[in-house]
Order: sequence, then structure tokens, then C-alpha cells
Amino acid sequence: MSAPTAWTADVPDAFLAVWADGDRWRWRYRDTTGRVRRTLARATAAAARSAAATEYKGRVGRHAAPRVAWTPCTPAKAQAHGEDAAALTRARMVSTHVADCVRRSQEERGTRAVSLAPGRRTPDVVPEPPVVERAPVPFAHALMLRCGAPPDEDPAYRSWVRTLPCCVCGAEPTEAHHEPPKGMGGGGSTDYHAVPLCSPCHRLRTDGGRGTVGAASAQGSIADACRAARVPLLLAYFTGPAAGR
Repeated sequence: MSAPTAWTADVPDAFLAVWADGDRWRWRYRDTTGRVRRTLARATAAAARSAAATEYKGRVGRHAAPRVAWTPCTPAKAQAHGEDAAALTRARMVSTHVADCVRRSQEERGTRAVSLAPGRRTPDVVPEPPVVERAPVPFAHALMLRCGAPPDEDPAYRSWVRTLPCCVCGAEPTEAHHEPPKGMGGGGSTDYHAVPLCSPCHRLRTDGGRGTVGAASAQGSIADACRAARVPLLLAYFTGPAAGR
């Protein structure tokens, strides 16, 4: 039986990998957000594993595992070690960013709370700030400002959207739903109109629940959430830390 040419180790807050590269041995420390801290070569496999373990313990500190247990594998598996988990972490980071953008937008449209002064039984009158009226910007306008003449299809964007939790309920896995739906007056929708929806939310949005009590109201709420998520998704994809390009 031939000697192993690669190893991986699952440890708290990191993914460690070692693999053969010609007559040298590569090692890598990848954190749980997908960032690679260091990739260097050593003359022997043992030296590479020791260097990776030292880097891990130095990064994690007192919470590091006292002993790093290595598992033999193929070089391809070692080089891909941790990428699936890191992709999920990045997707959740983007989803949180989108949810924050939507929440802030909703709060800005809400009313200001009033306060009670000591000894008062009625609320103080809080003067409202001056309101600057402006027409709402259609999504098509925002899309044109960001992308110029956007293509009808962008498979990479659709794939990226499907890595995110549902923009309505947070469930996974999700599908890329075009809002408005292409079969419901959205024939001009591009792939940049797509948002992540789980299968139940997707079915309810597109078929209306087929007579289910409360389905029409739920369908409207899903449509509102989809419309609110489109611009934050577009910004996260093109400018965020987890850009899908």
C-alpha cells in the first residue's frame, strides 16, 4: 500500500490541510470564513503537518485543541478542505447583510416613538423631522444605474442566489425566484431580479396557494419581501465582502 500523499484535520475554528507538491509538501490554515492565512512548503510531510498545527494553535490560542488528529486523503480533497463550509458561512454573512438592509429601510419608513417625561401621564410631543419628498426609484432604474444594459441571463448570479437562505423565512435549500415572476407579468425580468426562496414560499408566490385560506395575503407578503430584497442582493453581489463574481 502506497504512503498517503495528503492529510486533513478538522479542528475548532479552522480547516488544516497538507498535500504533496512535487518533492515538497504544502500546508494550509483556512479559517471558518474561508480566508487562507498562510500557504508554505516544507521538505517533509511531518514538517508540513507540524507547521500547520503550530499556525492553528497560534491563531486560535487557548481554545485550540491540545492535539491535532490528521486523516489521510487525496491531494484534491486536501486542497478543497473546508470550502463547502466556508461557502455556507459566506452565504449566511451575505444573507444577514441583506436582512439588515431591508430592516433598516423598513425602520426608516416607520413612525418615531414618543417618550413620557417624569411625572407626565401623556406623551411628550416629539416634533417630526422635515420630510423630503422624492419619487420611489423603480428597481429597473437602480439596475440600469449599476449595470448599464444588464443581460437577460447571468448564470453565476442565479447560482450565487441559490446559496442564500430564503429571503422570507430563512429556510434552506432555496431556488432562484424572479420577482415579478416571469409567468405573472414579469416577462421582462432579468436574472438580477432573482431572489432566494425555499420551495414552499416559491410555490405559494407563484401559484397563490390554490384557494388556501389566507394564501392571497401570504402571497402579497412574500412579494413584498422579494421586492425589498432585490436591491440589497444586487449590492451585496457586486460590492459586498462575499461578492459572487
